[in-house]
Amino acid sequence: NTRQELANHVVDLMNSLLDAQKWLEKIHSAHFSVLEDTISLQNEREQKVMDDLNMMKSEIEKQTSEISNVRTYSEVVQQGKGSDVGDVVSTTVETVLLKHDKKKNIIIYGAPGSMNSRSRSNWCSDLIESMDCSDVVMTSSEYIGTGSSETKRPLRLRLKSSYNARKMLNRAPLLRDNDDYHGIYLSADLTADE
Repeated sequence: NTRQELANHVVDLMNSLLDAQKWLEKIHSAHFSVLEDTISLQNEREQKVMDDLNMMKSEIEKQTSEISNVRTYSEVVQQGKGSDVGDVVSTTVETVLLKHDKKKNIIIYGAPGSMNSRSRSNWCSDLIESMDCSDVVMTSSEYIGTGSSETKRPLRLRLKSSYNARKMLNRAPLLRDNDDYHGIYLSADLTADE
């Protein structure tokens, strides 16, 4: 009888050890799963930072290229011989400034056409947030052209910098997967010559 009780205790002890081993394996597995998720999130963050850095680099290279393309004063004077040099200089400066200002804007197609200023600002802020561009600073928004409040008109979104505009344009494909912004498209605000 004592042998039988001892054997039963040994079996119970073995079962408890097996249960403890299974429990430890679950904890071990869960720990590795959390570690893998953490590593994956860190990799995604690093990729996002690298994408932002590459976008900034591209923007700096583009602006540097544009600076080198600006005409020198002597070129403007040469072109302006026989005409009013002041007009030529003024036109050249206006063109450069217009291009610079337009690079800070994006055009949104498909936005609701019946929003007042406050609604439009909130809608644009929500759009920016949905694109994971919370650091983008919007200065204003306005409808382009005329039309009834029921028609969808293009919306010009003025941003703080050309970097902000490039960031949003680069992330525009994210809108395809967002049901709230289905049918919304972004493009750069181009000059008539562009």
